[in-house]
Amino acid sequence: MTKVQALPRVILTLQALPRVILTLQALPRVILTLQALPRVILTLQALPRVILTLQALPRVILTLQALPRVILTLQALPRVILTLQALPRVILTLQGLHEIMFMKIILSGWHGVRSPAWKDGLNDHKDLPRPAQSRGSMGLG
Repeated sequence: MTKVQALPRVILTLQALPRVILTLQALPRVILTLQALPRVILTLQALPRVILTLQALPRVILTLQALPRVILTLQALPRVILTLQALPRVILTLQGLHEIMFMKIILSGWHGVRSPAWKDGLNDHKDLPRPAQSRGSMGLG
């Protein structure tokens, strides 16, 4: 177990670990990249500046609370549980997400999601790509 406290700048890259439970609190600047991790539980609280990139993670539980500035990129995640609370400034990019299990957004001044995958808003998921298995590309007939 590693604790990271009272550092002026944190750049953290995690790759190929079987299970990750990560909580970051009260750090002035965080750049975090997570790649190829089978299970991730991530909580970020009270961080003034966060740049977060999640790529190719099969299962993600992500909670962001009370972060004044967030740049968040989610790419190729088959299952996402995402909770955003009290985030005044968010840049959110969603690409190649097959299924968003739960998205809870509690923000003042929230103006919606801009993504080429969703032309008609969050509830219109017919434009989302289907998982490869449903197209029969794995030889299932």
